[in-house]
Amino acid sequence: MTAAISTARWRDQPIAPKDYEDIASLVKVAREARDHIIEFDWWFTRDDLQRLRLAVYTWGKSVTGRYKCFDARVLAAINHALGETDSAFVLNEPKSSHGMVCAASCVADGDGFRLRGHAPFDIMFGYGSAGIGQSQTGSVHLGPTAQETLAGAVGMLSWDLRRLQEDRFRPVRNALYGLPLASGVVEGQFHLGPAKDVPVDFQGPFSAVDNGACRCLFGDQIANRTGVYLWTINVGGEDRVWYVGQTRVGFGTRMAQHLRGMLSGEYPTYDVAALLRGEYRLAAGAVAGRWPETLPSVLRNFETLVPNIVGLIRLTKFHLAPLAGDAHLHNRVEGMIGRYYQSHRNPQLRVFPAGVKLPAAVPFDTPIRLVLSSEAPVAGLPAELPE
Repeated sequence: MTAAISTARWRDQPIAPKDYEDIASLVKVAREARDHIIEFDWWFTRDDLQRLRLAVYTWGKSVTGRYKCFDARVLAAINHALGETDSAFVLNEPKSSHGMVCAASCVADGDGFRLRGHAPFDIMFGYGSAGIGQSQTGSVHLGPTAQETLAGAVGMLSWDLRRLQEDRFRPVRNALYGLPLASGVVEGQFHLGPAKDVPVDFQGPFSAVDNGACRCLFGDQIANRTGVYLWTINVGGEDRVWYVGQTRVGFGTRMAQHLRGMLSGEYPTYDVAALLRGEYRLAAGAVAGRWPETLPSVLRNFETLVPNIVGLIRLTKFHLAPLAGDAHLHNRVEGMIGRYYQSHRNPQLRVFPAGVKLPAAVPFDTPIRLVLSSEAPVAGLPAELPE
């Protein structure tokens, strides 16, 4: 009789958490790991295989995409191994299943059966979670031995399945399954512990040109620093924010990349006269769409667009806040300030160009409070901003 050993292993380099206290880092690891392939080899008795079949059929009816595809292939493999080609436990693969990287086969092995195959890690995580009895409704159909087989094998991948079922790890599970981080998170339970103050001191304004009263960014030492930045345009005597960003390359390099986007037509060309009234309106000759598909139109109307492009570059001022810390902190600060302006209590300060995307908040992240200041007045900028 073959030894009843069940395994799961990474096809390539293992990806596993090193720290379960930093939720943001866990989210990043989950996103990295979800598509990596796991090879599995599970041994079941006939009774446990039949229990697994019922469980897979039950939860497979309520999922879509590659999850349903894998469940369908598992059921087909089990039915074939049991010699039950007329089984009622059948799922149809989604029409988009062709080319999905998952497979399952099942063969008799001694007085039991071996279910083998491969699938992305997020699918394996779901099967392992079912083994600890805290997963989909169909998990109740698994017997203790089948549960132990799934949980034990998937546990070999060095992810703490039981610990990750805690409420505070919901954003990690959401990231693993490709869901919005806040999905299913109860309002008011996003953050734990006291907030940590993060100073954000905007210096400037700076300009892209070197022939005006404003300091030129590209001749200043701050061009080599990294952090968050605001773009402003003076409307009615006040500098109004119209873009928020962050960079982990030097401010000079990042602003040059933005300017290149403006000059090439990759960025929308706005009507400068409208911008001076606080309105975002495409300039005459500008077209909406994806670049470089829009490039022929940009080139065709380039002479008409250039005055607005150059005018916008001359009008835009840069306020730069050097910021220590990792990429996640940069994203958090950018997202907090951007969301604040998107919903500012003054409607005149809420205007953002269409299509601007901001980093999402991570539920249960260690809370922070921004302590904001600026060298020159920036309309609507608060003294502090809680998360």
